[in-house]
Amino acid sequence: MYYEFRGKRKDVGCEVVVVHDDVEGDNYDYYPLEPTGKHSEGFEWGYGGSGPAETALVILTEFVKKVNRDRRKPLDFDINQYYQMFKWDKITTIKREDDLHITTREIWEWLREKEAI
Repeated sequence: MYYEFRGKRKDVGCEVVVVHDDVEGDNYDYYPLEPTGKHSEGFEWGYGGSGPAETALVILTEFVKKVNRDRRKPLDFDINQYYQMFKWDKITTIKREDDLHITTREIWEWLREKEAI
C-alpha cells in the first residue's frame, strides 16, 4: 500500500493528513494527524521552529506506526534521535507558501541515507 503525507495551510494554522492510494494511484482514504503538543499545538513547515519540529515528529511517528503494522519485522530506530534531522532535511526545505507533500518513498530513502535502518 502506498501512502503519503500532505499538508495545507488553513485560515488558522495548518493541517497534515495521511493519504492512502491504491496501486493505480487513485486516492481512496485519508485522515488528519493530530499534534502531540510536545513542541507546538500545531503543524508548520518552511523554517526551523517548534511547529516544524512537531510536524517532523508526528510524520515520523505515524510512518513507523504504519510500517510496523504492515511488516513482519518492525522498524527499530529511535524517532527521538532522528526527527530533528528530519525537520532540517525535509520540513524546513518546503517553502512556507507551498503545500507539504512527503511520500513514504522519500522517508525510506532519507532513513537509509541517515543509516537509521
